[in-house]
Amino acid sequence: MSTTFELLAQLPKADQNEVTRILAKAAAIRTTAEASFIAARLPYQTQEVVRYDSDGLILEAEGNTVPEGYANFKQGAFFRDLDKAGMNIYINTGDSTTAVWSLLGGQIVSASPSPTPSVSVSLSPSASASPSSSVSSSDSPSPSFPFV
Repeated sequence: MSTTFELLAQLPKADQNEVTRILAKAAAIRTTAEASFIAARLPYQTQEVVRYDSDGLILEAEGNTVPEGYANFKQGAFFRDLDKAGMNIYINTGDSTTAVWSLLGGQIVSASPSPTPSVSVSLSPSASASPSSSVSSSDSPSPSFPFV
């Protein structure tokens, strides 16, 4: 297993150029040799470092394969699995020598500065009742007829 996060820029310049050339062609017209060349370098095509820290450790990256056991990921770094639906963000709970990835728990974290509303429940029952004993009468100028 490789322990280095594969990036296109790490390939020899001739390989980078060949990957670019082949990917510019429609898949249906690629030769078997071209298809094999691209397939062998797939991780280099799909992985990207989004952010490094000042020591050169990876803080955030993305790709199609979680880099389990890889080096150079800072503890607490994020990895986004691009071909996974739903929650696809992992955090390095290992160290910078051996990355161990844990899927974030799916909790929704709000960046809103507003405080969380609180609900208070009263434990003492209210004994006050307010029955209404008012009688309303209305003098109407119109005649009333009994209904049959």
